Amino acid sequence: MLFVLYCFLIFMSQFQYVLSFGFAGISFTPVRVCLLVMILYDLFTKRGKFTIQKKNNIWLIVLLIWNIWSMISVIWVKNPSGLLMVEIVLFEALGFIFYGQKLITNAERVRTVLGVLFGACVIHNALGWLEITTKIYLFSKYTEKYSTYGYPVSTFTNTNNFGFYLALMCMVLVGILFVSKNRIYRIASIALLASSVMLIFKTGSRGAILDLVIGALLFALLLRKNLKFTLVVISLVGVGLIMLVAFPSLFDGIERIYQNAFNVNVEAVSGSDFYRMQILANGMDFYIDSYGFGVGAGNIEYWQGHYATRFTNNIGQMHNWWLEALVGSGTVIFILVVAAWLITYRKLIQQYILGTRRNLTATLITFGIIFGVGCVSPSTLYHSEWAWAMLAIFFLISNDPGIMATTVPEAVKKRRIAIRFGKRALRA
Repeated sequence: MLFVLYCFLIFMSQFQYVLSFGFAGISFTPVRVCLLVMILYDLFTKRGKFTIQKKNNIWLIVLLIWNIWSMISVIWVKNPSGLLMVEIVLFEALGFIFYGQKLITNAERVRTVLGVLFGACVIHNALGWLEITTKIYLFSKYTEKYSTYGYPVSTFTNTNNFGFYLALMCMVLVGILFVSKNRIYRIASIALLASSVMLIFKTGSRGAILDLVIGALLFALLLRKNLKFTLVVISLVGVGLIMLVAFPSLFDGIERIYQNAFNVNVEAVSGSDFYRMQILANGMDFYIDSYGFGVGAGNIEYWQGHYATRFTNNIGQMHNWWLEALVGSGTVIFILVVAAWLITYRKLIQQYILGTRRNLTATLITFGIIFGVGCVSPSTLYHSEWAWAMLAIFFLISNDPGIMATTVPEAVKKRRIAIRFGKRALRA
């Protein structure tokens, strides 16, 4: 029963923007209702007691501390209602990982959850192509703007959000190829992957496109398993980036080629980079003014409207998931969040070098990089249920290799790791 509810929770989180409704200043969504039902059901069946594992996921521990800190910050926040709205989201994020750790206990259940994400992605792809081919936008308030250029947005608020979602889902679909045993399902995943990649380019979102390219390069290098080849590619990319910085006209030329090839206008959806820089600069001022404690979750927009010293054209969101955590929740929480990522990646890299289901591990490594890099593009990601749900699944699988029957034998654990050049590079 609880696992069915959890799967429903994950599925509905992918459609938050069109299924929410407000009452008394509070936004209600199917996820929040379902999470409440799960908590009540859990309390009823366990006679009012929650069962907590002795060894908890690092992300669960961080979110628990984050929620406690958020509630403590009510002492100094200037906008309690903003704090309440974000605290609800943070509590949902805690619920995603708490019940995920409790319910996703084997490979079969992992496949089921991935199937739920697959189903949601099918719907988003269908809506995206409907918008491109018919100019019919069922859920967007920017119909005139997007229909003019044929940008897909599905149920998301803007093209940056949709593009970032699709970039993440590309790696989820790749993961399905590695863990699924159903041939038809895998073929469908390949088709959906191709569709998602095309839609990313159709969105015209520079952040999502760059994120996809970075992810694809990293994933190819991880699958190649050749250190010499990896170093050569990284060197070429580094030289390319230096050339773009030294000669801005090259970037403009590449952008024009891209726009002509895919018939998009990136400037129409990217927004002003100048305003983004102004917002980030204001945010750092707020961080300093709060002495590193943070202005309080959900209070950044209030500070932008009342204490900003730089003009942002009435844009209040940070447009950066990492800095939203730093400016809103302060130094301690930011360090804990970074530590959770570093600890998780330490485990992933160890698994990769030891050869523990290397293809799946490479997928997880790439997924995390895509999230970490791309989360600076969407404006409302911090408030998005689907992003916290996917993060919970990422941390759950990454920190528990045994969940996919990938327990490393003791003999392998004791084996010395040798990194060498050539075809056998990165082999234990």
